[in-house]
Amino acid sequence: MIRIITDSTSYFKQAEAEEYGIKVLPITYKSGNYIYLESYSGNDADIDNLLRSGYGYST
Repeated sequence: MIRIITDSTSYFKQAEAEEYGIKVLPITYKSGNYIYLESYSGNDADIDNLLRSGYGYST
């Protein structure tokens, strides 16, 4: 069996990944003492708010 694995910067929506059997691994972002996991496209309100707020972050 061959499986496709990618990270969350591929920006698959969850339904797309499930339809094609793609495993999406999250990228982590750190801001201050908080760690965020990026998931599927459209499901990352915490990270979107972090980027808009102007706080520094690292991956």
